[in-house]
Amino acid sequence: MKINFFKPSLLLFFFLIALTNTHAQKGYLKVSTGYQFAINGNIGFNYTMVDNGSGSIKYTYDRTQIKWASGLQGGLAFGYRLNKTIGLELGVNYLRGATSTIFNKQEIVNYGNSLVENSYTTRMAFISPTFLVHYPFEKLSPYAKFGLVFGLGNYTIIQTDVSTINANNKSIYRENKVSGGLAFGYQAGIGLEYQVSKQLSFFGECNLQSVRYEPSQAEVVKYTIDGNDAINSLSARARKTIYEDKYVVDSSQPISNDAPNQSLSVGLPFDNIGISVGLLFAF
Repeated sequence: MKINFFKPSLLLFFFLIALTNTHAQKGYLKVSTGYQFAINGNIGFNYTMVDNGSGSIKYTYDRTQIKWASGLQGGLAFGYRLNKTIGLELGVNYLRGATSTIFNKQEIVNYGNSLVENSYTTRMAFISPTFLVHYPFEKLSPYAKFGLVFGLGNYTIIQTDVSTINANNKSIYRENKVSGGLAFGYQAGIGLEYQVSKQLSFFGECNLQSVRYEPSQAEVVKYTIDGNDAINSLSARARKTIYEDKYVVDSSQPISNDAPNQSLSVGLPFDNIGISVGLLFAF
């Protein structure tokens, strides 16, 4: 499902007009760092199977979650104070996502064992035009903010498959990069500034973001078997997938391995709560 960007783009247009017409007002630069905690994600399951050779097989299922939006973040923001209470801000933040892992483990006595792990890691840059409302006091200034969020980036899926069957070892490494598309959402937050001097302040913020990311493609960028490069053994269909809102499969037409695979697009939840601290330089 494609996102309708008309209304958000219109809001961004008026925001930029307001920002470019405030050159006579007091500006500032913010530098910050912090951490994002994912509110939701995609549900996955860890699976373990143990056959002890006595006719008894034990299966274990463990629910887990792929947390796309968790991780360290750092950012810059440029803003203007229109007056003592109202301000505009344009921020750029980079998310270095934490890794989420799902595994499939099997062990059969006197035969062998295998372990398949899938690790998911996000890298995303966010642009956030926001409106701020300050409540200034002598040194402390609490404030609230709200605005839009646009994101560009990707996430990586690393799959490792290590097995020992009848004393024969085998390992497969597969790295997929999922990219394209645009993340979009909304954000709101509260913060507190402490003025050290006319030019320098410390600040802390807590932000809530509701963001959805819909990638447009996935591609295998690395594939090895027992440490040897094997990516050229994959067909174009096995190496690349294009995500579409709709596609047609005609049984009368053979499927070509020389063209990318097609799959339905899926939106990923990037909702999060972020905590950050930093410095504000007024000019």
